[in-house]
Amino acid sequence: MENVIKQNIVDIRRYFEGNIHDKCEVEKALKITLLEIIRSYHRFSGEVAINTWLLNIARQVLEGGAKNYTKARLNQQKIHQVKENGEQ
Repeated sequence: MENVIKQNIVDIRRYFEGNIHDKCEVEKALKITLLEIIRSYHRFSGEVAINTWLLNIARQVLEGGAKNYTKARLNQQKIHQVKENGEQ
């Protein structure tokens, strides 16, 4: 598994750098992806190329992060609206 990660880490990093413009967020997404790869490596069946499988995990991490960010942003907006309505 270590060799697989070493061989693909550059591609995974590039994927995140192409989609996330904050370096800290890139690092966070990369760490989450690596943890998810370690957790789910035993489920890799070989039906697709390993790099396809790894980048799919990265995509899921990215989409999950975007969903979580959107939820947090919407919650912030709701709180702000409640405060504004309460002050009027």
